[in-house]
Amino acid sequence: MKKASLHLIAVLVSVVLGFLACGGDDYGRTREDGGSNGQFIAVTGVSVSPATLSLTIGESRSLTATVRPSNATNQAVTWKSDSTRVEVVDGIVTAKTEGTATITVTTQDRGYDATCVVTVYPAPTTNFEYNTLSVGNYHSVALKTDGSLWAWGHNSFGQLGDGTNTNRFMPYPIGNDSDWVSVVAGSYHTVALKSNGSLWAWGLNDKGQLGDGTTTRKSSPVRVGQDNNWVAVWAGSYHTVALKADGSLWAWGQNDKGQLGNATYTDRSTPTRIAPDYDWVSVSAGNSYTVALKSNGSLWAWGLNDRGQLGDNTQTNRSAPIRIGVVNDWKSVSAGGAHTIALKIDGSLWVWGENNYGQLGDNTYTNRTAPIPIGTRTDWELVIAGSYHTMAIRKDGSLWAWGNNAEGQLGDNTYTNRSAGVPIGTTDWALVRAGFGNTMAIKTDGSLWTWGNNAEGQLGNGAGGFQQRENKPIPVGTDNDWGGIPKKDADKYNFVSISTVHCPN
Repeated sequence: MKKASLHLIAVLVSVVLGFLACGGDDYGRTREDGGSNGQFIAVTGVSVSPATLSLTIGESRSLTATVRPSNATNQAVTWKSDSTRVEVVDGIVTAKTEGTATITVTTQDRGYDATCVVTVYPAPTTNFEYNTLSVGNYHSVALKTDGSLWAWGHNSFGQLGDGTNTNRFMPYPIGNDSDWVSVVAGSYHTVALKSNGSLWAWGLNDKGQLGDGTTTRKSSPVRVGQDNNWVAVWAGSYHTVALKADGSLWAWGQNDKGQLGNATYTDRSTPTRIAPDYDWVSVSAGNSYTVALKSNGSLWAWGLNDRGQLGDNTQTNRSAPIRIGVVNDWKSVSAGGAHTIALKIDGSLWVWGENNYGQLGDNTYTNRTAPIPIGTRTDWELVIAGSYHTMAIRKDGSLWAWGNNAEGQLGDNTYTNRSAGVPIGTTDWALVRAGFGNTMAIKTDGSLWTWGNNAEGQLGNGAGGFQQRENKPIPVGTDNDWGGIPKKDADKYNFVSISTVHCPN
């Protein structure tokens, strides 16, 4: 009996050893490294992509689980959320309420797991005054009240977004979408925001200013990443800055003067975070520099400063945000070619930077390296800095202009430069934008008006060509459905986003 037991044990040991030699594991299954011909291939791990995700409330996105090895027999996984803030069903996550949640994917075989951290932000807020018209160097873009996007003017780099490189002398529809809410023009590129919080770009991309990870120009809109929590965007000459719903600020494109604000001088072709702060509310991008406001009313600037355009009382370039003064009563700000214009909460107007054409409006031609007030009026509602001229609207709807007028961009029916404000036309103006050598504005009835340089058809009046220009406002067609007419609510301008560009090259 004893011999029989020993023999049986020896046989069992031999069988087990033979099984393990062929690839068996502790669970009685064939191991991955020995599996073949229908044998069980065990799971050795799992990963999830993306590992982090930002969503706005109501938004859904698919996660991808990758089981290792790819030929594992049992590829089944389960999904679980650790919070009611985010729901997950078969890898599709849906944001329910603001906050953070961790999504865990677990393999059925062996129980390996991986996680994705999801941060949920509020849906894009309507407190941000979207840019519904914008002027580049030689092209113009605007939205209509139905959410359609229109463009005209110079198109050699595809900056109109119509899939061609053909100049347009009249407004031309860009695609068939009707969910555009904001659009801005850089020197030769355009960036726009849709109602779902997605960001799109097209045109010149030599510095990565489109943000799509390439430096290849595009003649049709391409999406910038996959995030859906963008709430505002601004285009400088060759760089782009955008704000997310969480108050974080991002930039990409040219960075030779530190205009991206990330403490480097390296160009970026994808969005790069500016500082770790979450309290940015408004920003404006000019020619190689950027200015921005925080929620506490403080003013910050970075980038090129050779004309004192940053306002820090120096002419030193800055590659990271530097605070301008110590007051917390700034309301809106606009960056131009090399001069900056800002409003305070009390409705007073302040200026600094280059002043060779009188663009500061202080009745001199002296550059300023720190903010100075323009007069004593406190009824300014909106101010815009162009390349070398400035436009402003008062609370009574009157429009004012000063600075360079070589192309008639002031609109005062002359070609004379002005170092102090002059009134332009009627008192029913609602919105204005200034570019390199032309100006575009909307009246309270929804009509669109333009004036200034028209060499590339950027005025949209059907004309264009060498020495073509207009020195007074002319209507763009007869439509009265151009969008973005601001309500006469000054408080809303705490969030006004101004995009100006302004580089002649």
